[in-house]
Amino acid sequence: MDEEVADARSGGFRVSPVLVAATMAARAKGLLGTRSFEGALLLVPCRRVHTFGMAYSLDIAFVDRSGKVLRSVRAIGPNRLTGCRGALATIERQHDPCDEWFAQGDTIALAAAERERKRSERMSSVRGYDV
Repeated sequence: MDEEVADARSGGFRVSPVLVAATMAARAKGLLGTRSFEGALLLVPCRRVHTFGMAYSLDIAFVDRSGKVLRSVRAIGPNRLTGCRGALATIERQHDPCDEWFAQGDTIALAAAERERKRSERMSSVRGYDV
């Protein structure tokens, strides 16, 4: 994984931690080879996900550029392939039937992205220019 994000939120629902896979190698590996996984994985860019070789089922949310969930899939089992046209990224986690998950139409906010944007705004005001 490339980095850790504090959480992903939609309304009162929150997933934490979220690891980010932004390189081709990190996206290709994904959660493959893990026996269990706490939190979630954000794959950017990513429109398709496979579960070949996975030891457990996944919950997957396909997200567009604005953070809107275009498609949400629960409990997709091993050895499957799924995707969503128009998605920029996916968020996936080990399926837990007792836990809430993102639904189609939700807007997801990533805490680290918000913090970085606010930091950039502060820095631009100090320097006197827009970022």
